[in-house]
Amino acid sequence: MNAEQVKTDYPVIAENNCAFKLVQIQSIFKDINNKANMTLTDDAEIAYLDDLETFIQNTYCENITNIKLKKKQIERTQNFDISKVQNLPPDMVYEISTYLQPEIKYATQFTMLRSIQSRYSSVFEVEYMLLGNVPKNLLMDLVKRCMIYPSMNMRSKDQKERWCRMIIEEIQKYNYEKSQLRMDKLLALNSEEWSSNPNEKRIDKWYKFFLYIFVYKKHRVELESKVKKTDAKLTILKNKKIVVK
Repeated sequence: MNAEQVKTDYPVIAENNCAFKLVQIQSIFKDINNKANMTLTDDAEIAYLDDLETFIQNTYCENITNIKLKKKQIERTQNFDISKVQNLPPDMVYEISTYLQPEIKYATQFTMLRSIQSRYSSVFEVEYMLLGNVPKNLLMDLVKRCMIYPSMNMRSKDQKERWCRMIIEEIQKYNYEKSQLRMDKLLALNSEEWSSNPNEKRIDKWYKFFLYIFVYKKHRVELESKVKKTDAKLTILKNKKIVVK
């Protein structure tokens, strides 16, 4: 079976650019099966084929089980009615929220990034609306301190517009389609997010980045509202680096 035949027989999988991988799997299984011919005796060949048969059966059962569990999870999510939660006793709601705390944490972070992405869709809006009055050197410092490694090659001499372009390209990686609100799917679409180390999770890094930006902007607005009394403090604030813990 070649790639074109796979696309014909399994069009949905082929749309996800998996046709070549399916052909590879088929080819690899054929190659492993043919290696049985290289055994020296009939008994050795039978033992080899028994092992291969067991492997295929176990792999089949494991994958079919995972597929069925995934489909059931999707069905449960689609049928979930959050309005029913209000009928539960407070202590039960607390226990449920405690159990779901990791998911709630990342749901909060994804929600903030999706909100930014949907509200600020151009570099101009990011530079002058989202990050207006935020110095470029502060952006650079936060990117470094949050251990963000952007896909674009950024230099200190680059204009702020280029830094904002990098930022919007990074946050555009977070899709906010309704069908992608399930936590397992959100994290699967950002494979590095599975890391147990927060310093390696892009979602944690960008959430911290914007959280500090919002705090800085709020603090600056408060100082500027009292600019006559706080000229010195405002000057310091403009050039002060935010400490990220």
